[in-house]
Amino acid sequence: MAQRHHHRTQADSNITRIWALVGSIFLITLLIGVPGCGKLSDDTDSPSEAIGTSGGNPFPVGTTSSVGTYSLAVTADRTSLPADRVNFATLTATLSDSSARSLQGYTVSFEAQTGNIGRFLDSTSGTLVTTEQQNTDTNGRATARLYGVYSGTEVVKVSVDLDRNGTHDLSRTVSVLFTPGGPPSSAGTYSLEIHAHPSVIPADMATYSVISATLKDSSGGSVENFMITFASELGYVNNTPTGISGEASTTTTAVTNKNGSASVYYYADRAGSATIQASVYVPDLAATLNAKTSVAVTESSGVPGSGIPGIDLSVNPTGAYLDLGTCGESTGEDQEFVFSATVWDETGDEVGSGVRVEYRGTGLSGSSKGWAYTADAGTATWSITKTIASAGTYEWSLTAYVTINGVEYSDTVVFGIVASCSAVLPELELRAEPNEIETNGTSTITAVATKDSAPLSGEVITFTTNFSGATVTSSATTNSAGVATATFTAGSTSGTATVYGAVSTSDGSANGSVNITITDAASTITASAPDATATLGSSTSTTVDFTVSATVQDASGDYIEGVTIGFAITPLAGCGAVTFDPTTGSDSSSVAGVAALSVTATATGTATCTYEVTATTGALSDTNTGTITVNP
Repeated sequence: MAQRHHHRTQADSNITRIWALVGSIFLITLLIGVPGCGKLSDDTDSPSEAIGTSGGNPFPVGTTSSVGTYSLAVTADRTSLPADRVNFATLTATLSDSSARSLQGYTVSFEAQTGNIGRFLDSTSGTLVTTEQQNTDTNGRATARLYGVYSGTEVVKVSVDLDRNGTHDLSRTVSVLFTPGGPPSSAGTYSLEIHAHPSVIPADMATYSVISATLKDSSGGSVENFMITFASELGYVNNTPTGISGEASTTTTAVTNKNGSASVYYYADRAGSATIQASVYVPDLAATLNAKTSVAVTESSGVPGSGIPGIDLSVNPTGAYLDLGTCGESTGEDQEFVFSATVWDETGDEVGSGVRVEYRGTGLSGSSKGWAYTADAGTATWSITKTIASAGTYEWSLTAYVTINGVEYSDTVVFGIVASCSAVLPELELRAEPNEIETNGTSTITAVATKDSAPLSGEVITFTTNFSGATVTSSATTNSAGVATATFTAGSTSGTATVYGAVSTSDGSANGSVNITITDAASTITASAPDATATLGSSTSTTVDFTVSATVQDASGDYIEGVTIGFAITPLAGCGAVTFDPTTGSDSSSVAGVAALSVTATATGTATCTYEVTATTGALSDTNTGTITVNP
């Protein structure tokens, strides 16, 4: 800062003495106190030393937004925005000094007061935090990005420590309203989720983040073979982990597997906060679901410049997706990560073989540290294999270190695994007893609910039927054996009725069905007993075959098919030498409404035998008589 030089005169000295006297009186007044004004203070504490009393105006008595010649102002470029973790408001704190002193390098603290509505983007880690600190630039400005996590009003307290003693001397507050908003991610029974792993990558167009979107249907419907569109506002998306060949694109598509999941790979060529959106059209909804996630893209460390020593660490793959099959049944799936560390010496050339590279990681258990030696090309390689047995998102970081001429250089990579499994869904079996009834008849429906062959007790089974005139018990609860029963009642319509059962549990839903045949109820039955003649001749016995029958009709006089009719043969008179076989039997009526039973009569002597046939179905029966004549 330029210095101003003045020549002092006697008048100047007199003025100086006067101001010194006034200043002494003012200082004494401050120390003793001014009635009605109170002490100097702000929301935290008063300044620990006299800030701004030299070369400017004396301390004002008032708000905490100013102390001495310093003042603090806070603005937000957006005061209302959706709470979607993607949109953000930029908060700007401006420190001013009427004495024209340097404003650079003061630490400004931004603190979200609620702790859960708004969060700040940490510029170093790329994560969302409740407190962020930034230093003022040459203009006295410091900025922070505020993202909405939940809907509501977030009050942010902005403070600055002028004398750098750990006490905030100035503070202001600003409010930002976060509204429920953004594109819909769920509708009906469907929902769409999206995740990025890792959530922080360098802008090197080689390291990628696995973007996984999952479509879910809480009703248990299929979520396989849906096309999901991925779009990025910053960077590019691709379907292969081997990099982008040809023209890079900001959009791509992928088809869901049986678990409703689809994944693509995100690459970036410049630093920033990247928003990736997944969209899927659901025909059942006649609508599109959307979900967003973000990836923090950092400046790439990359290869050192000419004449600069250093180390560049890479990992392949940076993220992997594992399908564990059925949940709880996997013994573990292995995923290998291969690390490569290239080392440059002080001349900027790749070192030769034999340079030791040490590495340390987080969350890697026994593989958390080790070392490897460079080969001729100056690259050291090693691998770490992770075994995953449970669904979830796993993330680790690993840092490689090398010492060149007594100076340590390092580089860090973040890598991880997204693992999913298919839940064991419940099963539902339905049975009907009997499965064939007449109109207006009843049948007992038995439902058996199981999961992985074990009974599900205490679950509510709902029953429905779409057959005209028929009814069924609406619901029943399974017992300890997983069994629930309902009663099906037929109406006056014949045909094949279907009873449907459904159960919904915390592990998913299951459905079952059973068919019941409904026949017209018989109104009349007519039995028929034919006459038959046999000749004994010179034999000691003879036989004659004949057929008894019955005809069934409904109330309208129409013949009924499929009615079971029972027959009974009873000798009445003159049958001492005659026997019948069989004496009982049954048959189902034909399309003409006729059921029949074949009978053989055996005679050991001449006779005129009168017999009776009784035909029965349900509560209906009819009898008729016939004669068997046996001649000499």
